[in-house]
Amino acid sequence: RESHAQSVLSSPSAALCAMRRCCVPIPGDRYWHLPVVRKCSYLRSRVPECRLGQVTNRSVGSSVSRFHTGAYGKTIRYRMEMARDDKWSRELWIDAAYKRFEQSGLSSVKVEAIAKDLGATKGSFYWHFNNRKSLIDAVMERWERSETDQIIVVAESSDTPQERLSVLYKVVAARASQRRGEVTLYVDAKREGVQEIVARVSERRVGYIADILVELGFERDEAVRRGLVATAVVLGLQQLVVGAGQSRFKVSDEFTVTALQMTLAR
Repeated sequence: RESHAQSVLSSPSAALCAMRRCCVPIPGDRYWHLPVVRKCSYLRSRVPECRLGQVTNRSVGSSVSRFHTGAYGKTIRYRMEMARDDKWSRELWIDAAYKRFEQSGLSSVKVEAIAKDLGATKGSFYWHFNNRKSLIDAVMERWERSETDQIIVVAESSDTPQERLSVLYKVVAARASQRRGEVTLYVDAKREGVQEIVARVSERRVGYIADILVELGFERDEAVRRGLVATAVVLGLQQLVVGAGQSRFKVSDEFTVTALQMTLAR
């Protein structure tokens, strides 16, 4: 018996195992460790050596059949080709996941559900992502770009500090009903392991408003407090619009004018 399965990580059979979440490749190691291979339901059910706890020392290389998979070689290669298919690219998975996040929050971002939405396989998902957490991280990165970076870019196109703040409030208010994911994000952040990025984005939002207010002559501490109040108002507004309905709490131009006046009041 050998202590390791000499299966190169780039081989079809080994990669398929990784995508099926049967085994986990060890970074920098060319081989599958025996305890891991023994847990591989796919190989254990098809390869006698693994089923008996014995691992051949034959390298599969480019020939799957040399690892005693026989007729399964063509099936493995076919599944590998399907996983690599651009039809289900990494960006497409993120698009589908972000759509679910926008509609129902992070709790709805489930691999099996997204695969069903796309008509894709779970193998395709594991070709692009290590696990669900890596997909959640990608969704949060897009959230930061879409709901903070891009909005700041729009606001910065204005000339004066007051105009920048006015544009910021209008854009944020107009998108209140579209940010359904944020309604539960702050509650779900700890459970989903995204507290760090949520905290960073919140600090950026508060800080951006504070910087504008400092330009307008406010003391830094007061500017930060007002920025915090403004950010809290936005979060509360989203709760009202999504929870009670936009028709009942309509976000009008007059609303943004009032919010701006309250922020700038001395």
